[in-house]
Amino acid sequence: ALVEPEQYLAGYTIRANEPHPSGTLSASVTWDGNGDKFYSKMANNFLSETIEFFLEGKNLSSISSRPQSDFRFKSGSTYGMRIKMRRSMSTDARVQVYHSGKLSHHLGTDAGWFNGLTSQLSVFSDAYGVDQFKLSAAPKAKFQKNKSRIDLSGNISYLNLRQSLEDASISVTDYQALNTDLSAAMTLQWQGLNVIAGGRFWVHGSKTSNEIRFFPEATLQYPLIKNWLNLNLGFSGDYSQYDVQGLTNKNSFIAPGVVLNPRINRQILSFDLTGAINQQWHYSAGMKYRNFQNEAYFVRRSWTGVLGQYPYDVGNSFSIIYSDGSELSVKGQISGRLNQQWQLALEASVIHNQPADLSEAWNVPGFTLVGSGSYQLGPEFMITGQFIGYGSRSDLLTINDQTTQLRVPGFIDAQLHLNYAMSDNFSASLSGINLLNQWNGLWGNYPIQGIRIDLGLQYNFNWP
Repeated sequence: ALVEPEQYLAGYTIRANEPHPSGTLSASVTWDGNGDKFYSKMANNFLSETIEFFLEGKNLSSISSRPQSDFRFKSGSTYGMRIKMRRSMSTDARVQVYHSGKLSHHLGTDAGWFNGLTSQLSVFSDAYGVDQFKLSAAPKAKFQKNKSRIDLSGNISYLNLRQSLEDASISVTDYQALNTDLSAAMTLQWQGLNVIAGGRFWVHGSKTSNEIRFFPEATLQYPLIKNWLNLNLGFSGDYSQYDVQGLTNKNSFIAPGVVLNPRINRQILSFDLTGAINQQWHYSAGMKYRNFQNEAYFVRRSWTGVLGQYPYDVGNSFSIIYSDGSELSVKGQISGRLNQQWQLALEASVIHNQPADLSEAWNVPGFTLVGSGSYQLGPEFMITGQFIGYGSRSDLLTINDQTTQLRVPGFIDAQLHLNYAMSDNFSASLSGINLLNQWNGLWGNYPIQGIRIDLGLQYNFNWP
């Protein structure tokens, strides 16, 4: 109440409380809770300087050494003490809380041209008034004649976002979008050469924008050395509709009031070499260039530097900004089996993302490394190990209109999973997460959890 009186006194009638006729006034006063931030800053300073006023025991938490008489010092030696201090991130009032659900349905192929239909319904809501509904359907068809084949695919999706926010400082933006696309591709084969040519027609409609685009697509596949080295060249373009659930899953804490757009890859050029060292080991190496529009970048939501009224208003949440630009990525992968029990895989990527409208590619790592291995111990028991490494990235922090650029260090998350199949339907798992106990932040202000142990049970139902 001392730091945030607007939470307790706004709209409250205060009357004169002096009962003596010579000192009382026939008056009352009310306050609407508005005003500048100077009082809050002064109250924070006062409470910081007068800890005996409100802390239990009238003292800060402290540490102390053993009595000096217990120490035996040696002349010429150096003594020191290491102190580690960490801020708890487990407070229930300052975390992202949301609910989501998804229902999928797949209709299989028939003996003719129909190649299946996949439908999906998803819902998402958080604790701050954000509600999202998404529905999509994607049919496929194919026509085959000799060595030529025509593939047809389509997708229609509807997105509805409603934001009923209590925070008056956020400009509430509801969003509805309808995306429809239809693609066709013809495959031709000639002396080992595969040529896939076609295109994708896309129509987008929303409150903020309307788009009609055509993306030409072409793929060339040729075996340079049979079974050892294959060449793949590609040219295409595509789109993807950003939604709150996808952005939240990608990041740690998205503040409400996000503006949604479709991301458009205007051109995608790819070059890949794939092949097999032997029957057990396979590899791939290649690069991809994207020329994009409306790429989403995560930046820290600006704040005043003091504890805010809402859980996302303490410098711990992110906003979305969009930019056009380009990206060049180089990736290598190798996978295979040591024997019937052991299977290994390793993948590394180097990424150069260059936005045209921003000084940095905020919160985009320049390097990723993923490795995994599994050991099958009989038909029921499997051990799987995995590590995920992210390089450092640039982050942007704004406090009271003062903007600071930070460098968030990378980290490695090592995991170990034990899976036991007790029956055809029932299985159990035991997982160790972040076994190296890394405390580097995945995003600024968000240290990942320390060593974590998860126990899981799964039952699969066989419906008639």
